[in-house]
Amino acid sequence: MTTATASVRTDPQSAAPQHPDDVPRLPAPPAPPASHDEAVAAARAIAPRLGAYAAEADRLRTLPAEAVRLLDDARLFDVLTPRVWGGGGLGFATALLTTEELSRGCASVGWVRAVMGGNTWTVAQFPVEARQEVFSAPSTRVALQLRLSGPPARRVPGGYLLRGMWGASAPASTTPSGSSPG
Repeated sequence: MTTATASVRTDPQSAAPQHPDDVPRLPAPPAPPASHDEAVAAARAIAPRLGAYAAEADRLRTLPAEAVRLLDDARLFDVLTPRVWGGGGLGFATALLTTEELSRGCASVGWVRAVMGGNTWTVAQFPVEARQEVFSAPSTRVALQLRLSGPPARRVPGGYLLRGMWGASAPASTTPSGSSPG
């Protein structure tokens, strides 16, 4: 038999929550843009602020965290994420025009948003089990690189076998862990 005990702090001077249910919750992320016009307007609105990070992005050869935060806050990484998975599901015309607007402020931001949006769309074509895993958290960013070289894929029971080595994706540093599949 296993016995479990729990303790609840009663010290009124303690900064810790008094009960497990009192743990502060993170606010829900904002909803992704609901329409083409809303997404393009969001990109247009943050483009001037992104311009302040353009030189730093060039110098660092990656996006500054503040620039990524602006994209996250506007949920512009989610333009092509299907609605059923928490995204905007807005299509390629919207993705292209949001990229154009973002690039007016910082070309690097536009490039990364475009590449990662395409990666998200690619994952949305995977089997449902993979989509559930990848899109389990809101505003998932996907670093993906497909470079087909080497021997061709071989059909095997249950799918295909692909052998070879591929390098990291350019926008990998904008993924939450700062890494990418290699």
